[in-house]
Amino acid sequence: MAELQTVIKNLLKDVILFTQHASGLQLRGYQEQVALAVVDSVIRNKGFTFVIIFPRQSGKNE
Repeated sequence: MAELQTVIKNLLKDVILFTQHASGLQLRGYQEQVALAVVDSVIRNKGFTFVIIFPRQSGKNE
């Protein structure tokens, strides 16, 4: 049980790791930057408002 709690704590500390394990998806670099910025704003009570627009073809050449 302690091992499971450690895994859960680590997942909750890292949005990118959480996304990989919770959805099975690997975020692209530009998506990781946005995810980290949003989580930082929430955790640090910055209260930022985000408008995020990705072109339909974004990431296609990565």
